[in-house]
Amino acid sequence: MFVAIKGTYHNGHQYLDDAFARGASGAIIDEAFYAKSTPHPNLVIVGNTLTALHQMAKSYRNLFQMPLVGITGSVGKTTTKDLAGRMLETRLKAYASPGNYNNEIGLPLSILNMPFGTDVGVFEVGAQQPGELAPLANMLGPSISVITTVTDAHRGFFDTEEDLVKEKWGIVDASPLAGGIVILNADVPSLRSKATGQRFRVEFGIKRTAAMYRAVDIVDKGLEGLSFTLVHPNGNLPMHSPLLGRHNLYNILAAVSIAMEMRVDAHAIQEVVAQFFASPHRLERKASRLGIIVDDCYNASPSAVKAAVNTFSKIETQKNKVFVFGDMGELGAKSLDYHQQVAGWVQDAGIKQIFTIGDMAAETAKTLQKKHGWTPNQIQTAHSMDELESHINQSLKAEDNLILVKGSRSMALDQLVDQLK
Repeated sequence: MFVAIKGTYHNGHQYLDDAFARGASGAIIDEAFYAKSTPHPNLVIVGNTLTALHQMAKSYRNLFQMPLVGITGSVGKTTTKDLAGRMLETRLKAYASPGNYNNEIGLPLSILNMPFGTDVGVFEVGAQQPGELAPLANMLGPSISVITTVTDAHRGFFDTEEDLVKEKWGIVDASPLAGGIVILNADVPSLRSKATGQRFRVEFGIKRTAAMYRAVDIVDKGLEGLSFTLVHPNGNLPMHSPLLGRHNLYNILAAVSIAMEMRVDAHAIQEVVAQFFASPHRLERKASRLGIIVDDCYNASPSAVKAAVNTFSKIETQKNKVFVFGDMGELGAKSLDYHQQVAGWVQDAGIKQIFTIGDMAAETAKTLQKKHGWTPNQIQTAHSMDELESHINQSLKAEDNLILVKGSRSMALDQLVDQLK
């Protein structure tokens, strides 16, 4: 069934012929003109196709009585969801939503594609602006609610961290009235405060010793990943993960909390963590003609950029460390300040060259030059992808580079990574 949704740039109704050519048996539309002008069968006319999609997903979800996990947070949703899905698969028929299908279109599609016979479903729920999360969370109605963390992502739309916490808390409010399990990051004080008095609360963290699930004895092994000891209610367990960066420990701990609360064997969890590699464009290691790329271009917020640069700084290598940086979006009035702050992180990270794309990222380069004394040979700014690729090809000739690529999705730096590969 093809659902014809009207977006900002495209109208799905214009693709009816293509949809039926690709195997659609029918279509849901909200423009009656097409019912009269097309020869296709099984056209269902509704008031609003997006509303209809949501109603179908909600009705379908209500056919299931098994546990559903809803994961939200400023960052880490997809990695946590994929990891938890792998862990749960070791003892249950688990369904994890594909990719980052977490918005007003992606989430209902994920729900509608969950097969009968599923024992547990794992979904991520996203929100960029106030009021977006609650309707999606209510559609899902999770029995296990997870908040990975709250950071400065999307701060252009939220005045304070408390506003962000309130938005993310919509996933908890959508749990059944009997009270589901709430799993949250204990190292975020505003989350802990919001959870005061919450029944069936499970906490994970690194700093807070009272958390049920903790990582201790952490060793960052650079490009080889992380080693640590997992402290859990039934004991301690040595763990190794090929994921890069200490911030990924929170994603691992969140997934472990989900799995162990659903009685997945600890040694099965240990094995999954050891074999789980990065999701696409999330500190993903790739070979290229110019050296090794650390592809973290899925998205960017100040805290995510800081985490990526910090991870990059800890990688011991003889290679030339290079940073390809694109604008961070959705930061509102503080955008300039945030981009200037990045310069200090880059300065302290042992990075030798920076290539930027976008007006705001260019401010990072200017700050490096004015405040930290970087020379023109270390800095290249670009305003188009072709210009950026040209600068990189002219400046980096050999294969002895370690290149971190980071920027908001709107900068489309994944295209650059593909070209360099």
